[in-house]
Amino acid sequence: MMNLKDQPEYYQQTLSLIEKSFGYNEKYSFAIDFAPLLDQSNWHHCFILLDEEKKNVIAHIALKERDLLLNNTSYKIGLIGGICVEKEFRGKGIFKSFIEKVMRLNELSYLAYLLWSDQADLYSKFNFYQVGGQIQLGQSSNYNLENLGFERTDWIDISASEFLEITNLYDQYISKMISIKRSLADWNLIKKIHSTKLYIKRSNNEIVSYLFLGKGQDLQGIIHEFIYKEGDGKSLIAKLNEYKLWLPEGIAIEKTNSQSFYTTFLRISDPCLFKEFVNQWSNGKVKIVSFEKDKLFFQFLDKEYNTNTEEFLKYLLGPSPLMEFKEFFKPFLISGLDSI
Repeated sequence: MMNLKDQPEYYQQTLSLIEKSFGYNEKYSFAIDFAPLLDQSNWHHCFILLDEEKKNVIAHIALKERDLLLNNTSYKIGLIGGICVEKEFRGKGIFKSFIEKVMRLNELSYLAYLLWSDQADLYSKFNFYQVGGQIQLGQSSNYNLENLGFERTDWIDISASEFLEITNLYDQYISKMISIKRSLADWNLIKKIHSTKLYIKRSNNEIVSYLFLGKGQDLQGIIHEFIYKEGDGKSLIAKLNEYKLWLPEGIAIEKTNSQSFYTTFLRISDPCLFKEFVNQWSNGKVKIVSFEKDKLFFQFLDKEYNTNTEEFLKYLLGPSPLMEFKEFFKPFLISGLDSI
């Protein structure tokens, strides 16, 4: 296993393999849609396998380290993406050994690994479970956002003070959620996702809301990040609810024509960190006692319970979290700009 930082000459070949595997149309670029993952600053976490005879890239898995924020406490997580194996090398056990090796690199320093895929059966074999509830409110992609007071803009036209307003809005919005923390470096990488459209809404010369629409081939016609000033949510959502607007469970109100789906696949990495996370999430009222294979034992209200890991994760993060845990529930948000 090598990485692109040490073997940069394989970058273009790696990108070609990824785009071929994901069926990318030539007018789009995976490197733009997923700039934080494939940016040169992350090449040390872009892992490749080579065909020793042909010296060709036959597989790639990339890891992006981020911070998951809960009650102002940060937990390291690993986002996994760009997963591909050359067609002629599939079914030979290469992927299994490859992904397990990648995950072992940071196994005891990460709370969890997250990834996005439509292959639930495959990833369940590696203890990845579908968690989190996400709701798409409407079906229309005939956007007329300007009539709703939004203005289309580009990062190059955003002043330093406006940029600060946008980042502060994001920080305020996620403060009562479980979501991904963004540093200045993270925001600078987001600026490289040229395939998404930024809209802002002002009131009294202040940015009170912003949204991102589309992301190249990945999220066509979808509002995948919608952030607003506290107190403005209901009225803004009501104006946008006919559109393909994604909101986390607990924020969105389901309608007859809304669609619900999972937020991500998640695998617990370090059990000790997960115990800390659950303790923080529940203000000490839920305590993990032990893990035994796929069984998880926990205490709640002085009683001990057990369930499988997948069900417990849904108790915490959704979809449809456990009613008995309602007082602890926080919306779980992974934006389309952060998902890889």
